Amino acid sequence: MIKTGDWTIPQLVKYLAGVKDTLTKEEIERLRQTTAFAKEEPPATDGETNDTKSVASVPGTVASTTPTQRRVRYKIGLLYEPTDAMRQLGLPVLDWGHNPKWRSNSDEAKFLFFLGLQRYPPLQDLLKLAAGSDPKLRELALRYFLDKFSTQYQDYQPGKFGDIAFIPAIDANGKEFLAKHSQVFSEPGCTVLGFAVIRGDLRDEAQLKLKIFRHPAAGAATNTLLQNPPKTEEQAKKVFEYLTNLLGDFTANNLQQLKAAKIIPAETPRSTGLTLVKPGECYFKGDGQATFHSKLFIFIDFGSRANTFLAACGVRNAPTTEEVALMLIADPAGFYSLAGGAERFKAELRQISASFNDISASTKQKMKSSPILLGSRVTDERNPQEKGGRRDSVGAEDEDDTIIVSYELLRPDQIVIIDDVNTYAQFREILYGAPQEDILESLYSSLGSPRLGQLIKEEYKPVGELRDAPDAAKLRKLVLERLPLFLHERHQSRVLIRLEWMQDPANFVVKKVARLILQKTLVFGGKRAVKDSEASAAAKRETFHRTLTLYIAHNIPLDLYEVANALCKQLFDTPKVNDSLLFSTILSTDLPSLRRRGYNVDRILNQQKAEREARESARRAAEREAQEAARREAQKEADLRAAAGPPTDVKLPLEGSSTRSATLPPPPPLPPNKPSSSGQVDKGGSNLPPQPPPYTPEAPTDARGEKDRSSKNFFNSMKNKLSSRNAADEIGQSLRSGVDRLLPNLPGASGSGGSVSPGPQGRPPAGRVTNHQPTPESEINKNVQQAINACRPEARSLLQNRQHMEIIKEALNEGYCDVSGMEGDLVLVDIPNARELLLQTKLDSILRFLSIVRPLKRVYKLPDSSLHIFYDLSGPVIAFNANGALFLNLRYYEGWHDAQMKQKEPMKPMISWFFTLAHEIAHNLIGPHNAEHSYYMNQISQTHLLALVDELQAVQFGVSQA
Repeated sequence: MIKTGDWTIPQLVKYLAGVKDTLTKEEIERLRQTTAFAKEEPPATDGETNDTKSVASVPGTVASTTPTQRRVRYKIGLLYEPTDAMRQLGLPVLDWGHNPKWRSNSDEAKFLFFLGLQRYPPLQDLLKLAAGSDPKLRELALRYFLDKFSTQYQDYQPGKFGDIAFIPAIDANGKEFLAKHSQVFSEPGCTVLGFAVIRGDLRDEAQLKLKIFRHPAAGAATNTLLQNPPKTEEQAKKVFEYLTNLLGDFTANNLQQLKAAKIIPAETPRSTGLTLVKPGECYFKGDGQATFHSKLFIFIDFGSRANTFLAACGVRNAPTTEEVALMLIADPAGFYSLAGGAERFKAELRQISASFNDISASTKQKMKSSPILLGSRVTDERNPQEKGGRRDSVGAEDEDDTIIVSYELLRPDQIVIIDDVNTYAQFREILYGAPQEDILESLYSSLGSPRLGQLIKEEYKPVGELRDAPDAAKLRKLVLERLPLFLHERHQSRVLIRLEWMQDPANFVVKKVARLILQKTLVFGGKRAVKDSEASAAAKRETFHRTLTLYIAHNIPLDLYEVANALCKQLFDTPKVNDSLLFSTILSTDLPSLRRRGYNVDRILNQQKAEREARESARRAAEREAQEAARREAQKEADLRAAAGPPTDVKLPLEGSSTRSATLPPPPPLPPNKPSSSGQVDKGGSNLPPQPPPYTPEAPTDARGEKDRSSKNFFNSMKNKLSSRNAADEIGQSLRSGVDRLLPNLPGASGSGGSVSPGPQGRPPAGRVTNHQPTPESEINKNVQQAINACRPEARSLLQNRQHMEIIKEALNEGYCDVSGMEGDLVLVDIPNARELLLQTKLDSILRFLSIVRPLKRVYKLPDSSLHIFYDLSGPVIAFNANGALFLNLRYYEGWHDAQMKQKEPMKPMISWFFTLAHEIAHNLIGPHNAEHSYYMNQISQTHLLALVDELQAVQFGVSQA
């Protein structure tokens, strides 16, 4: 009926919609496949009629011919709803006509939609329209897509249409073009890297509807920057500021690629104009950097935002100390020239010194062998020979009209550290000195510069002693009076001699001589120089007892600075110039003036007087308690001897007879030049002489295998020698020989055989044994075993020591003597949780110390609880014996041996503490430090030496001991 023209499409659709409920599925499908529907045709142009168009190539269409008209028919599924939107998009719409008007909600429209009439174009077709060549149609298609996105096109996935360039974009040059989804981004700043950005009017909808990324991927940005780095500083600033937005997306690999690439345009010290450099070669500009470091290194500043990105790429705030040191090593003269003088150069050396620990070991080694340090020499400019013989200087400064200071860049070992200005003044024309600043002296010393005092050998030659000189006694009194003021603020660890010791007239002596000649000999750099001068004062340690003797000259006025300087060299381990200046001021200024200058003279003197009185009171109280304990022990021993009967082989001295102490007065105590290995203190309050340091053989320096084999050979050889009695006797004799050499120096001793002159009555002093038969070895071993057995636990808060022994005449070398031990007190401080605090802070050191103590406990077969470890904050006590309980000082272990234990080198520490324990065990037999104590110490060491070798071998080679 349509073909005949009897019915129009609206009429037919209205009829079919009315009978749709009666239509079968086959009939409905037939309607969908029937080419019965015409589309609207645009008006014909240029004489072309609608019925003459070719439709042969359009599938789903058929031509219908009438006598007056030829129309093309379509399947309903190929046509679109007849709306203005579809017409504007140029889509084929159903020819519905104008009567009746098309309504989308009518029954006819709903029936046509049911048959397949399209209401919206498919997304693929719509995007192709947006990518077409017609600009107007592209805009309409894109706008339709955006408008209908929330209702019709929510399933849009850019990946499915990645090959369609339909997005309006602007390239880096500002030109508009159609871009694919992967080629365009929404952030305008990405154009600095050459990426395209979406057109501005679409930016608000770009991310939500078009799903365009805001920034390019970090990998793409990295590749773009590597391929096309910025050429100007302005362009670089924009690029780096933009890339800061992507900083969170960059991977470690991306940043590593950028760090190794030349991507930063900058000016270098050795080039003109901009040069591309790596981030690792640059540093950020800062205050003061441009003045000097910019002459050596590359400094940049692109603003805080751009610098954030560059910092992630490897640009640092400043050169490291290692880099500055390497630059200095590479060209010392050039470095000095760029510094512009000695002061700026020394400023750089100060920076290196402050961070010296940050420099690698290899660089430090290079520094030691390179001429990188500044040495100064003071010369007489008017001396033509000196001027002509001087090497070319890197700089010079006029001191006055007659001298000039020249600077040289030298190796560290060619420069001396000036620790004695007087000596330097004598040898200044042949020496190069380090700058006199603590921080620079530390650097020079670390690199190998010697101290001048170590190179000088001083020899004082006093001529003509003037006895009973009143000014000598006056000076001694002045020194002892002012020394407390001087030492009050000094750290006690630096002080080698105590004031109490110096107050003894036998320990500190002032002598006046007619002349005092000081001869100084310098050997340095293959040269030897000798200078003689007159001195007004000099101090040195003399005699066996190390008496401190201060000499003053009569022929020249006394210079109190020389007095102070001479005494400071003896008082401190490392004397400083300021010490001598301060002490000389205190010596030369009267007490009222010192009081006006701020010295609390009365308080300091009263405080020190109170301390001395307190120590004396404590000593007397302890002495009384010790005497009472000795009396009780003597009474107890007398009762036991009375019950057992008198001995048959030894005659004890009669009561009231003279003793050795009456004939041989003890020598004055020694100053604590080095810490004593015993905590015992004599009645004067000063430490007893330190024990000789134990012999510690040097370890071989060959490879590990050679070291192990040589160590095994050493142990085997030593064990073979010790297995014979004769060899042991030889070792014991060698140990005793040290004591024999000391005996001639003791008061009352004569000759090398240890014989003693008779007493006042022409007979041997009371207490000596006239029987010269050797004491049986069993008695000696019995006493040694008694010393071991006397070791016991100790838990008191006040520790004291008292012990008696059987008498062995070989220990005295002069006769029998009943010796009682001295006593020394150690009071437990009342600190809450002190033990827990010590364990928390010192646990590792304690465990390493125990790894030494436990094997030595097995060597001496000591009871488990007889060894104790204690820790003090200061003092000279290495170890002590408290009535049989042995105490070892953890502080001295840390200072002497902990570093070796950390390096797995236990031999030297074990040997040292082996002799320390032998020393303290000997105090179970003998209290004082005398020849008898040394004898038993040697016997105890000799008896247990073989066991020590076994333990050393076990520790060295990991052999477990039961």
